[in-house]
Amino acid sequence: MQRLDSQLLSDLWFFRAAARAGSITQAASALSVTQGAVSQRVLRLEARLGVPLFERHNRRISLTRAGEVLLAAFNDASGTVNEALVQIGRLRQQTLVVACPPTLAIEWLMPNLPDLYRGSPGLEVHIRAEMVAPDVYWMEDQRVDLVIGYSHVQVSGLHQLASFRELIFPVCSPATLSRLETCTGGREVLALHDDNVWQEGERQGAEWREWFEGGGARCADAWKITAEQRFNLAYLAYQAAMYGDGLAMARSVSVERMLQSRQLVPACCVVPVPSAHYRMMSLAPMRAGSALEQLVRWLLLRMEASQARTLERLGISGKSIS
Repeated sequence: MQRLDSQLLSDLWFFRAAARAGSITQAASALSVTQGAVSQRVLRLEARLGVPLFERHNRRISLTRAGEVLLAAFNDASGTVNEALVQIGRLRQQTLVVACPPTLAIEWLMPNLPDLYRGSPGLEVHIRAEMVAPDVYWMEDQRVDLVIGYSHVQVSGLHQLASFRELIFPVCSPATLSRLETCTGGREVLALHDDNVWQEGERQGAEWREWFEGGGARCADAWKITAEQRFNLAYLAYQAAMYGDGLAMARSVSVERMLQSRQLVPACCVVPVPSAHYRMMSLAPMRAGSALEQLVRWLLLRMEASQARTLERLGISGKSIS
């Protein structure tokens, strides 16, 4: 029975290089050694195992059945070691993998990360833009430390560490707003929908319907929806509003930068309505003083600040919204 030792591990490394290259010469070039060194290691490994690992052809080599079995096993072992090294590196560097909806990742989290790093120089965040409904098995399989979901209901099986309630209201381009003129007389408008709004699932047009039911109905005299376009990302609806004639349903946190740059402006009838929550979830409870606690605290503070700035641009106090 063969046992792993330093010589065997070294020979296996040369064997894998040769198997991947399909050539002793190319393997030697990849390893920056001589062709003879690779041949010697492969022959020594075959002698030790007592079976041929390669079939030799004129200018190339191919794996025997024994070689295929050995290569698959060595690749699996190498992958496991590499994963362990990545995890150890993350522990040392305080690296956290964060998954969140694409629009939040693109328009809010990425632009705000420099602020996090200034205050927490030892922390590193790897962002994953995801549209999946998170659960325990997915987080374990993808090695995600924190999920920021967007939903009305809490996800079972995960630990909710904190939540922040979003406000929604319609936005459009400055050009569209000027065409709405005085916002009276029932101007016809195009509604732009994100039909993949909440992670618990919803019917088409759910966000617009929620806004109308929550207070937007008072805008019925200002304009009326006569046409609709549908997207699977809020980001796409915002882009369509910037470059077209429609109105998109904005989320106060995600649209802060677009309002600041006036790429988007509040539609003429602005009634912010409380909607779903950003839910920060993990597989285990949050430890006091941990990097995760530091990140969650920062997320809440930045979301509060973004929403406050958005409401200020709308001329509305957050205290007036129930």
